[in-house]
Amino acid sequence: MFLNYLRISFRSLLKRRLFSLVNLLGLVLGLVTFLVLFAYVTTEWSYNEFHTRKDDLYRIVVTEGNGVFETYLPPGYASIIENNFDQVESVNRFAEGIAGGLVAVPETDLAFTEENINFVEGSFFQSFSFGKSRGSADLKNPNSAVITGQIAQKLFGTQDPLGKVFTLSNQFAKAQLTVTGVIESIPDRSDLRGEVFVSIHTLENPEYRQGNDWADPNGLESGFVNMFLLTKSGVSSSALAEQLTSFIRKNPGSEKSEILLQPLEDIHLGTSISDPLPSFQKWDRFWFFWQ
Repeated sequence: MFLNYLRISFRSLLKRRLFSLVNLLGLVLGLVTFLVLFAYVTTEWSYNEFHTRKDDLYRIVVTEGNGVFETYLPPGYASIIENNFDQVESVNRFAEGIAGGLVAVPETDLAFTEENINFVEGSFFQSFSFGKSRGSADLKNPNSAVITGQIAQKLFGTQDPLGKVFTLSNQFAKAQLTVTGVIESIPDRSDLRGEVFVSIHTLENPEYRQGNDWADPNGLESGFVNMFLLTKSGVSSSALAEQLTSFIRKNPGSEKSEILLQPLEDIHLGTSISDPLPSFQKWDRFWFFWQ
């Protein structure tokens, strides 16, 4: 019986070749589209998952209750939060887009422009799980830097880059930076990217800032850093956010402020289409500055 049905179906397909071909192409196109979309969505949802302590990492977001969410915050609040909340292990400041410039090796002709440079917290590479190939990647001292293997190759060739010095000339001044670590290439599925990471403590030197006091890493006025909280294990993020909100509202002019803690895994796309918190995608920042 089954073979009879199969023969009848086959004869029907042969009689309506054009109709059958159109249906078959439609089916194939639909399946291919589904697979492509599924792969894309799966990739987008897997951003930032490789960090060992991703469940304890949050980006600080501030709103004044007007539907506007701010992620670029004054860096001076980092130490205030660390000193007043025992639930917080560290606050990591991440300043992008302000450090790019000319990278060179002293006493050589080697020099090139690099824009993918960030000022970051001293313990940045202890909080985030970027693969280290050499060194401690400790940035607690000013004028220290961590570089990717690609940059290490460009700067020092086959030499061991640890302890080596290179210079960075940018909108501030010319600084001599010592390499404390080399990291592997940053995974594609990471919102935090860069080729050179400079200790944010370098900006504490007024002579280096050259009058750009808005870039004081201890300042409470200019918002130019993203701040990532690393909490102790088991801490309730919602309870901590409420405590942070109560704390900041004690300051005059901040009575309507609200602190939100956005999980690291959510900063790429959010939890859903209706998630009001901002994403970390590059085109969002481009649109913000273009406006």
